[in-house]
Amino acid sequence: MEGSSGENDNFSGASPVHEHDLPDSDTDATEDLHDSDSDDAGDSEAPGRLPWTKIWRSTDPDAFPTFRASLPAHSIGKSDRVNCTIDHAFDKDYDLACVKHEMRSRRTKCKSKRCHTQPDDDGYCEGDDDAAEKCPARYRFKMCLKSGTIEVFAHGDHLMDNDGPSSPIEKKLTPAMKAFISEKLDSGAKTTAAKLFVTISAMVEASDMAGPVPERQQVVDFVKNWRRSNPKNSMAPMIEICDGHLYDQQDVTSLSGRAMIILCDTQPDAESNTNLVSHLGDGSEAFPFRVGITCLQLIRGYVSVQNREECTTLLHVDSTHSMVINGYSVFAFGYSDQSCHFMPLAYFCTSQKRKIDIGWCIRWIKRLCAEACGAVFAPRFVMTDADKAQFNACVTELPTCTVLMCWFHVTQNVWKYVRQFHVSKEETRESFEELYDLHYAPETEFESVKQRVLSKWEAIPAGSAARKLTQHIIRQWLNTHRFGRWQAYWTPKGYATTNNPLEQYHRLLKIECGEGESTPGELMKSLDAARLAYLNRYVSFTNFCTASERLVLLHRLLQRRRCLTVNRRPPVGTVAADLYLVMQSPLELTATELKAMKSSIKSANARRKQQENMPQGGWIVDT
Repeated sequence: MEGSSGENDNFSGASPVHEHDLPDSDTDATEDLHDSDSDDAGDSEAPGRLPWTKIWRSTDPDAFPTFRASLPAHSIGKSDRVNCTIDHAFDKDYDLACVKHEMRSRRTKCKSKRCHTQPDDDGYCEGDDDAAEKCPARYRFKMCLKSGTIEVFAHGDHLMDNDGPSSPIEKKLTPAMKAFISEKLDSGAKTTAAKLFVTISAMVEASDMAGPVPERQQVVDFVKNWRRSNPKNSMAPMIEICDGHLYDQQDVTSLSGRAMIILCDTQPDAESNTNLVSHLGDGSEAFPFRVGITCLQLIRGYVSVQNREECTTLLHVDSTHSMVINGYSVFAFGYSDQSCHFMPLAYFCTSQKRKIDIGWCIRWIKRLCAEACGAVFAPRFVMTDADKAQFNACVTELPTCTVLMCWFHVTQNVWKYVRQFHVSKEETRESFEELYDLHYAPETEFESVKQRVLSKWEAIPAGSAARKLTQHIIRQWLNTHRFGRWQAYWTPKGYATTNNPLEQYHRLLKIECGEGESTPGELMKSLDAARLAYLNRYVSFTNFCTASERLVLLHRLLQRRRCLTVNRRPPVGTVAADLYLVMQSPLELTATELKAMKSSIKSANARRKQQENMPQGGWIVDT
C-alpha cells in the first residue's frame, strides 16, 4: 500500500528525497508552495507560476495506490514532512481541524514515455533527455499523518495527451507474473525458465493474466535470482521422509506389504534418546550418503521365487545417473525371469560406488529376507557390468552365486578400442566374427573355439592396430577371473545374457521419476511412486521362455518373405510327433536393410549365427 494512516509517514512506498539531493534540472518541480493556503480549489500559486488544481481527494488511504496507478508515469522529486494544510472541517473532523499536526507532502516529475517520445524531431532518440523537451506536468500528493486523508493536486499539461498516438508498452514482469513464477518454483515442481515463459505467454494470450508478455530474458533472470535467494534445503525433507518410515522403527509382523520402508543407518534421537532417527552422511568418502527404499511385498515376491526348486534367480546390479542434483548414483536391485521381465527388489541412492557402498546395499536386502521372511538371500546368478566394485561386493556378500558379465558391455568396450586403435573395417569385421563365435560357442566346444581364435590372433603382425585390439580382448575379457563369464552357455536357458532388463527398467524409471535432476528428498518421493506403479502393473515371474518382441518381428519378416519352411517329423508308431523341422533360407535384404546391416557388425553377426551350423533338415523345434 502506498499510503497509510496514523503516524506512519511511509507514503507511496518511497524514502523521502531531500531538496539538496535533487538534480538542478528539477528545481522548478521542488519549490515550496504556500502551505498556509488550503482552499478547496488547491494551494495558491506564486506569481508567474502555473496554478495547482485539486484533482482527487479521499479519506481512504487504501484507495490511493489504485488512483496513482491510473496517472501517467512519474517519479517522486521531493518528499517533505510539513504542517498539515488539508481542510479537515470539510470532513467535519473539527477536533483535528483545530489541532496543529503534520502531513507528508510529495511532488513528482513526469516520466511518461509518451511525453519523452517526440517522433517529429529527427535528431531525437528515445531516452535522450537532453534532446527532449521537459514535460511541465507535475503532481503533488498530500497525506495527513493523523487521519490518512489524501489530496492530489496537478499543474501543467503533459506534452502528449493520453488519447494521442499509442506508444510502445514497456515489457516487464508484473507482480502477478512474479507471484506465479515464485509459486511454481516454491512448490518444488520440476520446471525451467523456458517452460514458465511459455506458460505466461499462453496465459496472457488467453487473458488469464494481464500483459504484455515480458521478455524471455526477464523470466530467466528472475528465476536465477529466485533460486539464488532460495537455495534448496535438500536434506530437511529427506530426513523427514526417512524418520517417518525407518525399517528399524517398524513392526514387520503388522506392517502392510505395500507400505514404504526406508533403509538407512540410524542413531538415537537426541531429544528422547529412546527412538531412532536416520543417520545420513554428507556424501563424502568418510561419511557417504546411503539410503534405500522398498516394501515387504517386493521382498516376499523374490523369496517365493527363490524357494521354488524349478525356478532360477538371476540378480541384476547396475546404477544409473542424472537423477540427483548432487551427482549421486541410483541403483535398482532386481531380478529377471525367462521372459526377460525385470522385477525390482529395492532402490538405493548412494554418493559413492565403492565395494563397501554396494555391499551395504546387498546387506540390507539380506537382512530384510532373513528378518521378514526367514530366508537366506542367495540368488544363483548375478549379472553386472565391468565394474570391479560391483564384482568384489557380490563375491564378498554372495559367495555362493555365479557372477556373470553383461555381453552388451563387452561389445561396447571392444567398439571403444576399435575407434581408439583405428582398426580397419575389414579387421574389425573379422575380430567381431571371432568374438561372436566365442560368445555363442557351446560349453563343450568353447575351449576348441577359443584355441582356434587365439591361434589366428597370434598370427596378426605385432604392433598393428588389429594386434593391439586382440591383445586387449585377451587381457580384458578372456584371461580374467572377474569379467570372463560373458559366454552364452554361462547364462541359464531363456534368461538374458545382458543387463538389458535392468537397463530398460532404468529408462522407465527416469520417465516415471520425471526429467531432470532432483534433490534427494524429491528423488525418494519419485522412487516411491515408481515402486507403487510397478506393484500396480501386477508383473509375475514367468518360468518358461517366451519370444521377445524383436524375435517376433523377425519371425514375421521371415514368414512374409517366405524364408521359413516347416515340416513335421514323422510319427513314431501311432504316436504323433510334436517336433518340427524348420528350415531357414537366407533373407534377401532390401537396399536400405542391407546398408543398415553393413553399418552394424552386431546385426551382421546375429544374422550369420541364425543359420550357421543349421542341420541339413532344419532346426528341430519342440512345440
